[in-house]
Amino acid sequence: MAHMKFMNNTYLSVRNRKSLLYKRVTSLFKKAQKLSNLCDVQIGITIFSSDEVLLWPSETEAREKVQWYLSLPEFQRMNHLVLNETLLIKIVKDREERIKKLEQKYEDKKMELLFNEILEGKSTHELDAEELKGLIN
Repeated sequence: MAHMKFMNNTYLSVRNRKSLLYKRVTSLFKKAQKLSNLCDVQIGITIFSSDEVLLWPSETEAREKVQWYLSLPEFQRMNHLVLNETLLIKIVKDREERIKKLEQKYEDKKMELLFNEILEGKSTHELDAEELKGLIN
């Protein structure tokens, strides 16, 4: 999906800004519908504008979803809640693991190249301690 360039809408008329808001809100609602269908999750959106409140999918459904969530016991609410901190910690751990795997892969390739150089005739006396230790491992 192509990203639109940010448009400074402070110079637009009120009518044009409202039109732009409704276009973006419509797009947001479509994306929420797709996400809800694909991931099988309940989504409700509340948008507070200067002169109105927009609810998606409808006011009654939004109220039902909030009431359902509030009716859950506290420990079940926490199961449905994804904290930003928890999500970020998971992302960092995944990336750290990926970096470790890449570092190991790099070391393996480096030792493979060094081993090939030795097979081609490079003397082991030219190697430093780190290279010798890697070859032994």
